[in-house]
Amino acid sequence: MHEEQTPLSADPGDTASVGGAAVGPHRLRVRSLKVHEFRDVRRGSELTFSDGVHLALGQNGSGKSTLVELIAAVAAIDFGGPFFTATPFHIEARLELGPITLHVDARREFEPVRLRSVGEKYVDLPPRDEADVLVKVEVPGVLQQWLRARSGEALVRYDFDPREDHRPGEPIRLLGGVNPLRLTTSHAISHGATIPHDGGLRVHPAVWDAWRRVSEQPGTAAPYDEALGALSSLVGGGLTVVRGDSARVGSPWLPPSLDFDSKNGEPVEVDLGRDPLLASAIRQLGFDSARAYFGPGAHWSVGWRYAAPTVQFFHDGRGVRRHDQLSFGQQRLFSFAWYLACNPDIAVADELVNGLHADWIDWCVDAIGDRQCFLTAQSPLLVDAVRFDSEDQLRKGIIVCEARRADSGAGTEISLRQLDDREAALLTSAYRQSRLDLLSDLLRALDLW
Repeated sequence: MHEEQTPLSADPGDTASVGGAAVGPHRLRVRSLKVHEFRDVRRGSELTFSDGVHLALGQNGSGKSTLVELIAAVAAIDFGGPFFTATPFHIEARLELGPITLHVDARREFEPVRLRSVGEKYVDLPPRDEADVLVKVEVPGVLQQWLRARSGEALVRYDFDPREDHRPGEPIRLLGGVNPLRLTTSHAISHGATIPHDGGLRVHPAVWDAWRRVSEQPGTAAPYDEALGALSSLVGGGLTVVRGDSARVGSPWLPPSLDFDSKNGEPVEVDLGRDPLLASAIRQLGFDSARAYFGPGAHWSVGWRYAAPTVQFFHDGRGVRRHDQLSFGQQRLFSFAWYLACNPDIAVADELVNGLHADWIDWCVDAIGDRQCFLTAQSPLLVDAVRFDSEDQLRKGIIVCEARRADSGAGTEISLRQLDDREAALLTSAYRQSRLDLLSDLLRALDLW
């Protein structure tokens, strides 16, 4: 049994290569999602994704928000958020990160308080809550291992698929254990892609750069919501860091460009202009600069704990607004820029355009850049602001969400589907030939929205 209390390491001098080619920049991507069970989603719903834009379209209550919550969770392999509270599910997904493919099979069985008959009486039983998350970590021709996290059990690594071969695997003892609902992408790689080295273990050199990339900036594991949840996360308690001689604990809500050092708990002032994306947003809001103020830090067992910052905006060198004094639209744009700075690979946003002027919507779409993105859209302003460059992108990028009567005839279910070949061809042809119609017009004309 190996004791692995911290992420494993590789030799910094190792060069990661696959098939003889050097591995370039690593971007996390969600390639597919299959829902076997989740609330009212039709069982067996399956979607595949491109590198670019994906628009979830549908009426209120049609499952758009459900979809983006699922995408954000599988991208982080983190199902511990409030959206999944007391919810049974079975979800499969495929992720790619540089040379690595992660096949995720996540299950949770949940039953509330149950009753058991004992003679003529009924006895309350505690809730049943069991999670089982299995991740296959694969680099073609180099590595193939499985990592399993189960409620109440140690993390286990296998050289074979434990669903087909029931031999015991190799337990991994972690300090504090592991919550299978919060396995995380970084842990899946660091503990599932290891090889023997000098009597111990290290991350396989072919995945070292990719693992380091996602461990340094894992993403927030939450979508950008339709209200001010992102702003609440960064100034309302979600952003907490610990600094000290023996500890350096970060937060997914702190962009790496704004990271700071502190050993004695003194207040810290951070120039937000250090991040180019935030600097651009600050100018878009009409200010010259902005600063975040942390601390003083509270004494912690291993250092100093800094809670959420106060953000001050400046014009002509004079502080003119705090973050809570901005208008709703200003808070939305600023918090989306912060969200993007924390999520360099994948952007997931629910009703991005709420409170935003058309020019600011264009800014947000431009700021997404080359991230893979998943957006819900009620407004044609957003639909018409994004671009699709090929029929394949349209086929995968338009996701039609509908609430319809279940096949069983009992209640309704959520249907999530992408365009079929006929719809994609029609829409692509119309999109290319039209000089006046916008994408939103064409979607409505084809009864797709």
